[in-house]
Amino acid sequence: MNLHALSRDAAVSYETARRYLDVLEDTLIVVTADHGEEFWEHGYFGHNSAYTAQQVKVPLVYFDPDQAPREIAATTSHLDIPATILSALGDRNDPALYSLGKNVLDPSRPSFLVLSGWDDCCLVTGRLKIRFSTESYNVLSRDSVTDLNDDPVDDAALVRAEKDRYLVPVLEAMSRFLK
Repeated sequence: MNLHALSRDAAVSYETARRYLDVLEDTLIVVTADHGEEFWEHGYFGHNSAYTAQQVKVPLVYFDPDQAPREIAATTSHLDIPATILSALGDRNDPALYSLGKNVLDPSRPSFLVLSGWDDCCLVTGRLKIRFSTESYNVLSRDSVTDLNDDPVDDAALVRAEKDRYLVPVLEAMSRFLK
């Protein structure tokens, strides 16, 4: 192999890499997925049949050249992405004006999460997943309640306490967008 050709190839590769890195100096990058897939782990197949971890947990990688790298252990949502990006771009408005999400870098994150399907939602608290209908044709269907490992929960007192603590604030927040 010709040493000169190798040197020229290395120089071209270096220049290409440097141009990409220069672009990254002022570029936000978000990598995520819209849903996971379940393969019968909890009796379901696919991605729109239940709110199991396999269906709803997806990666979220956020690169901001002005932020130090770190791992966020808190639960996040796709609803948080607009608030995070707009904040990075300098917007100082309250994200509640346009979203139910929060900036993922904000330490005052809510202690619950709301997941939604076509005609129902799932309230995820620190202890339970409570699935409920958002459509009148389904309103009399029984809520399903599981623990965070997707096992059924029969503790009526715990379910009532979690509903009392979270469900009314969630429904009030949702009412701003669901008409």
